[in-house]
Amino acid sequence: MKRWLNSLSIRYKLILLMTTICLVTLSVATSIFSVIQITSLKESAIDNTTAKAALIATSVESAILFNDERTAENTLRRLKNDVAIEAAAVILKDGIILADYRKTNNMNFAIPDLNQSSNISSKHLDVIYEISVQSEIIGYVYLRSNLEKLDAQMLSYALALIAVLLVSITVAYVLSVYFQGLFTRPIKSMVRYIDNICQTSDYGKRLQLESDDELGRLALGFNHLLAAVQDRESELKSHGDKLQQLVDIRTQQLHYKAHYDALTELPNRHLLLDRLNQAIESAHREQKKLALLFLDLDRFKIINDSLGHAVGDQLLKSVAWLLESIRREGDTVARLGGDEFVFLLQHVEPEDAARVAERIIQQFSAPLHLENHVLHMSTSIGISIYPDDGDDDQALLKNADVSMYHAKQKGPGHYCFYRNEMNNASFYRLNMENKLRNACSANEFYLVYQPQVCLKSGSVKRAEALIRWRNPSMGDISPAEFIPVAEEIGFINQIGDWVIATACKQISDWRSSGIEGVVISINISASHLMDESLIQCIRQNVEFYQLGYQQIEIEITEDVFLRHSEHVIETLDKIRALGVEIAIDDFGTGYSSLRYLQQFPVNTLKLDGMFIADVDCNSSSQGIVSSSILLAHSLGLAMVAECVETKAQLDFLRKTGCDFVQGYYLYHPLSADDFANIIKKTTKQIAGQKGASA
Repeated sequence: MKRWLNSLSIRYKLILLMTTICLVTLSVATSIFSVIQITSLKESAIDNTTAKAALIATSVESAILFNDERTAENTLRRLKNDVAIEAAAVILKDGIILADYRKTNNMNFAIPDLNQSSNISSKHLDVIYEISVQSEIIGYVYLRSNLEKLDAQMLSYALALIAVLLVSITVAYVLSVYFQGLFTRPIKSMVRYIDNICQTSDYGKRLQLESDDELGRLALGFNHLLAAVQDRESELKSHGDKLQQLVDIRTQQLHYKAHYDALTELPNRHLLLDRLNQAIESAHREQKKLALLFLDLDRFKIINDSLGHAVGDQLLKSVAWLLESIRREGDTVARLGGDEFVFLLQHVEPEDAARVAERIIQQFSAPLHLENHVLHMSTSIGISIYPDDGDDDQALLKNADVSMYHAKQKGPGHYCFYRNEMNNASFYRLNMENKLRNACSANEFYLVYQPQVCLKSGSVKRAEALIRWRNPSMGDISPAEFIPVAEEIGFINQIGDWVIATACKQISDWRSSGIEGVVISINISASHLMDESLIQCIRQNVEFYQLGYQQIEIEITEDVFLRHSEHVIETLDKIRALGVEIAIDDFGTGYSSLRYLQQFPVNTLKLDGMFIADVDCNSSSQGIVSSSILLAHSLGLAMVAECVETKAQLDFLRKTGCDFVQGYYLYHPLSADDFANIIKKTTKQIAGQKGASA
């Protein structure tokens, strides 16, 4: 029932409510009125019958006094004309019937209780009327009246009431339908408006309801609500438009970040591979070739570490701009990461790829001006050709990478095409990289010491520490092979730290065996020199083994301070302040000037072996060596000549006043024990010579 009521519309609920109220009200009123009317009719019937009994009582009063039964019966027979009276009796006060009357002879009736004046049953009315003389009861008149007239009156009245009730209900229904329309029409109008607004989302519409009642105020409030919703909708739409614009921008940015390098704005690896695969499909379909140029900047790590990442980033941007200026329409220049770039050339022959590589190398020959720095850059380029060197993106990239490493072996600024036999060399190099990372922890490195002989006294107190690597599976590996690899993979600084620690420990061991004052020269790479931890490493090991700082000499190549003079001077000043000696290795191969030599806190110059090789027969070499020695001495520096391999070379160097010499003619690199024996031997010889001369 409740669910059914809830399912009805307000219109039908109002009709039902109003009709029900009218029905209940009319029913209650009719019931009350019916009870009153029926009671009135019954009382009227009783009064009427009582009046008849009173008339009879007056007539039979003397008959009762004289016990005149006949007179009493005659009086009662007059009632036969009264259709309502069914029976009558005159009763003495002792309850004996003096006379009676029955409308039908077979009618039986019992005398009711004489103390009850009237009694109405469902079929008849009994009335007892007292007959008294001078306030003394002498008898009673009993009348029984049927209720046909009363029933007829009540039926007529009931029918009238029912008719009135039905008419009233009908009128109430009609009125409820009419009046509910006054209420529901505005509501239905509001509902239609709301439905229309929900369907069209047009919040600019307003309810047109002119009324001062609650519905009017509701419509006014709803219009205010629509205005607020419209304003809010406008704000949300504006905000949504801005948000959508932001989403579109962010989507574009995310797409850009996913496909382009953030620094150089070149395509990244992901976009390169996508374009490379498309180019492969196109080349396969059209039976064309394509070339993949793999570029790696030479010595980029040194520049990045020494001049800072800001300069390194500017350099990468400049390289990207340079490569983009060379790119043809339809080709792709991408940055893979770090200092690695890829140039994708479509529909080309190998000779076309070679010309592009030569043009790139030529472009790099011009110096780059970055933040008050002039940088001389070069690049190594590896080239793979589709389909000759691979038929998918991974093979072409791998083979171009392999050929790039072979180009690096030729020196800065070279390019190299891929060849099948390069894979073996690539595997060897990869194996070397993996084993090199564990060489320190596996104790596979060891040091040998090449003595530096003092030409003036013949003593041996100095040596250059040279690292060696012996791997269980690869055997002895030359420093010329693994040092460049260590620099490329960023492992050279760890090797440098190991050499410093090992050399300091060895000096301490020699001291413990009675050999004092040994000076060991250690080669320091450019990246290690730029590392702030180098000074800490030197200080920590010297103090741990309780050595003198003057027993350590670091060697740096000439091109290091030429390329990174400002930072190098600052670092070398700190190292020199500790008391560590500093030597310039391979002197004469760079572009040194007196200004650099005056600025640098240098103790020793090491003349490159290329000038010593033919010094005994080449006047130009003799002039260079002689002038270099004079220059060193004029600046207060010691001169060490490397790669002395003949007696003639040694004699010339002694004659020109060179301070120290080292080379195979004198000593090969020695183990620590052999070097200790040489020190003892030469010390003993010098002591003997002094004793003999004395």
